Amino acid sequence: MIRAEAQTVAEAWFEALLSGVALNAFCLERFGREPAIQLGTDPFNLQGEPDAPFVVVVPMQTKDGPDLSAAEGERIEYRLMLALGLEDGAVESVGGRGRVFRGYRSAAEFEARALQVLMDSAYRPAVWESETAQPGENYFERHVFITVTAENTIGGF
Repeated sequence: MIRAEAQTVAEAWFEALLSGVALNAFCLERFGREPAIQLGTDPFNLQGEPDAPFVVVVPMQTKDGPDLSAAEGERIEYRLMLALGLEDGAVESVGGRGRVFRGYRSAAEFEARALQVLMDSAYRPAVWESETAQPGENYFERHVFITVTAENTIGGF
């Protein structure tokens, strides 16, 4: 892998997500349409409503050179975020007293499909962590913070 910026990784992921067959099929089956894929941070349509389902790719940081300790070796790190948005109002009643909101499970499954697309791309995620929020009724977001590592081919640090 040649030296790039987080923006380069984001652009490659954007293209990969657009053509992600399993991701698109999952969203079509679960949410009734393929996801909107965006490179940038405005996942809202002109009326200010979430354009769900969606995947937003956000380049955050490129880290190399003196930023990395000698113990970390000669490598470059790219940090990106995926923001996944979905609407899922399904609620399962359990035993007359409990309720299970399917949106949390849907968010985790949506993440798994998106990550599989990225794992098959030229810039494979090395590590990631995610969180789920429910900022609106039946509306869920999953934020996935991802690190990609590559060999530092420039050297001299």
